[in-house]
Amino acid sequence: MVTFRNLLLHPFGMRFSGRIVGMGERLIERIVELEREIARLQAWQVRTLAEYSASRDDAADVASEVALALAISENAARIKIGLARDLVSRLPETLGALSRGEIDVYKASKTSEPTAVLSDDMAGEVDALVSGRLAGRDASSIRRMVNRAVHKVDPEGAAARAEARRWNAGSSCGTPTRRWPR
Repeated sequence: MVTFRNLLLHPFGMRFSGRIVGMGERLIERIVELEREIARLQAWQVRTLAEYSASRDDAADVASEVALALAISENAARIKIGLARDLVSRLPETLGALSRGEIDVYKASKTSEPTAVLSDDMAGEVDALVSGRLAGRDASSIRRMVNRAVHKVDPEGAAARAEARRWNAGSSCGTPTRRWPR
């Protein structure tokens, strides 16, 4: 039997209208709940990685040990550790959204990456600006929203970074090439 229903897919108000076949509605709800639980576990892993990293002096050893334990490359381990440190120390609101299962660690990285160029205080401002609007968004829209917040919090820095990109665009052999606007 095919029924039409208005299904609440996301606990923050997103709805899906369409065909639900038999147990489909309950299964989708379970999938969403499992995704939230995975995100909560990711937040726990992030905190533990940051704590482990802070307890050690040699960052190279930490990456090697994490890589060995998780059977990942050292580069992947360094990325995980860097994101963990960033979320714990600079982006606590984003970490909170991860802990509540509103976003996953990949989406949290889309907040971390654009704020890497900012001071800790400015990153905190961006985190506060976007934190209540992360739930229910895909990674691309989170990154766009965070980029807009970075420009709002640091307009002079954003202009300087844009200028540097213009100077370096089209550069070969490392020689800056000026691209003039049309």
